[in-house]
Amino acid sequence: MKHLREPDPSGVSLFVIGLVWLCTPIFTCAALQEQHQDVRKAFDEAEQALVSGNYSVAARGFLKIIELDPNSAPAYNNLGLAYKHMRKTDDAINAFETAKRLDPNLSGVDLNLGLVYYAHEDYRKAISHFKNVIDKTPDDIQALYLNGMCHFMLQEYRLALNSLEPIFKDEKDDLNYLYVVGVCYGKLNHPQESKEVIARLVRTGGNSPHLHLLLGEAYLGLYENSK
Repeated sequence: MKHLREPDPSGVSLFVIGLVWLCTPIFTCAALQEQHQDVRKAFDEAEQALVSGNYSVAARGFLKIIELDPNSAPAYNNLGLAYKHMRKTDDAINAFETAKRLDPNLSGVDLNLGLVYYAHEDYRKAISHFKNVIDKTPDDIQALYLNGMCHFMLQEYRLALNSLEPIFKDEKDDLNYLYVVGVCYGKLNHPQESKEVIARLVRTGGNSPHLHLLLGEAYLGLYENSK
């Protein structure tokens, strides 16, 4: 009679390990796919709330996404937008800064940081972010305009004009823009350019307060230069 041999335990172990190794990736991939779908759905819902002006709902939605995907730079960026509209400036800055740290090249994040620092009257920090936008897109009118406004608020009139002059034609009907450019020319003692801006203000703004302010600045500049 032949004796049956006991099965080799090592062979069974290797067989079981092989099955586990083959099956685990399948379940892992399925779980990852399901999580990705959950994140995508939550992102779409939160984004719709943001577009619709439901900022608190949007903020909760993006916070939920961040719980699922802590490295989502777009979620942090949109969370910052929601906080900005809710006037939670510090929270908005933290969210935007996190988005930039996660993805320094994320579209819009430097402009958003510049805008929130500008609103917070932190013009130096705003300038650094507007400059990043301008370095990538030299003809970005919004970044040029706001960068110039920051320098104007800091009384850096030559630097303000460096940003504002390239968009002179595009902003020809913006009374605030014309006023700022006119003041810069006046402060830098460029009477001819200042007169041209005043003439444009007359054509565009008629009897606007901007015109009277600029005329006052111009006469004050003439008086100071005559002393």
